[in-house]
Amino acid sequence: DGGAAIDATFNEPYAIQIDTNGDIYVVDRLNAAIRKIDHDSGVITTLAGSEDYLEPNDCFLDGQGGLIVADVQSQKVTRINLVTGEIIVLAGNGEKARAGDGKSALEASVFGARAVCKDSEGNLYICEREGNGIRRVDTHGKISTIAGTGEQGYSGDGGPAIDSTWNGPKAIRCDKDNNLVIVDTENHAVREINAKTLDVETVAGGQKGGDGDGNKAISAGLNRPHACSIDKAGNLYIADSDNHRIRMVSRSDSQ
Repeated sequence: DGGAAIDATFNEPYAIQIDTNGDIYVVDRLNAAIRKIDHDSGVITTLAGSEDYLEPNDCFLDGQGGLIVADVQSQKVTRINLVTGEIIVLAGNGEKARAGDGKSALEASVFGARAVCKDSEGNLYICEREGNGIRRVDTHGKISTIAGTGEQGYSGDGGPAIDSTWNGPKAIRCDKDNNLVIVDTENHAVREINAKTLDVETVAGGQKGGDGDGNKAISAGLNRPHACSIDKAGNLYIADSDNHRIRMVSRSDSQ
């Protein structure tokens, strides 16, 4: 810490976010640390460590000077103020369960806070790995379940996401229209929840394999994907983990 990032060591870096000024934020998972690489100097520093986190898995820049962190073992979602360094809890009371819908997110429990993102309206979304679903914290701080019955499975496409089943979802991001794109890892699928209807559909994969390049994304195979990203044109990028590849779904391919 305090030295050149090129000389630093990590222990399973799990997530990365790049700020508008080029600063890089890294979730150093097994060091239970959140670290920053300064764009101008190349110096690495630790923003938060094991006194604050148990097993952070994902982070998300909120565009308002904060970095949101999902900790899958503490069952909490927190926000680091990037100016002051202050850490506050946004969701989770530390209990490993899905409970508290309709209440303040601070009073509710989260079942495996694996990944996080925010939409353009300020709603916070939490990917629950063990809970097999998606929770939403609205701009008033109230939490609700928007996807997943809590049971492990793969069902519900074409209908309300609240009635669907999932299997260890591990990544979540919003597109430019605030639709939620979710990596349903153990179902070898990437699924989308429509922001307006809250219906769910598979947009890529849905079967284990590595085939399908050049064809419709929903006919392709994936193998335990773990991350996704969406560019300004709406193209979807998938970290197809156990295939050791990065896959792209063009906007036309997913339609």
